Amino acid sequence: MAWVISISFGLMWLAIASSNAYYLWQAHRQGGSTSLTLFVGGVMGMIAVLALPIANTWYWCWLPLLLDVGCVPALWQIWRAKTNDPKP
Repeated sequence: MAWVISISFGLMWLAIASSNAYYLWQAHRQGGSTSLTLFVGGVMGMIAVLALPIANTWYWCWLPLLLDVGCVPALWQIWRAKTNDPKP
């Protein structure tokens, strides 16, 4: 059962991570920004890793957050866009 849960969350992470990459690319191309709801994919990936029936997977639970461009890179782009905006 643990494998089914892990694979299910892993597939959801893969789908969300690929769409996050597309939306981040669109935001970069159009000079726009993204939203913080992109972290949902990274959280799904963390759950997938933690649900694995393998010992000490918590060492690797942060990896999906780095691999999903919607998490750390999107947060960087949002922060950079907010710091570069002139305040009225």
